[in-house]
Amino acid sequence: MDIKHIKNLLDIFEGTVEKRCAIYEIADDEDDENRAAAECNAAKNKLILAIEQLVEAHDQLAIQQKTKL
Repeated sequence: MDIKHIKNLLDIFEGTVEKRCAIYEIADDEDDENRAAAECNAAKNKLILAIEQLVEAHDQLAIQQKTKL
């Protein structure tokens, strides 16, 4: 796994956490809290997808390198 990819994933995660905290701080009612939870869940899903894509790309690269040997 390339360090650049890891940093990108950590940046996504950090942004998600910051956004969640900010929304919960200003949430005055249950609807705001539900919206914040939904937005955080969507961001979490994006992070999971990015990790899955990274793993898949890494696996494909490993297979390509093995076939070249």
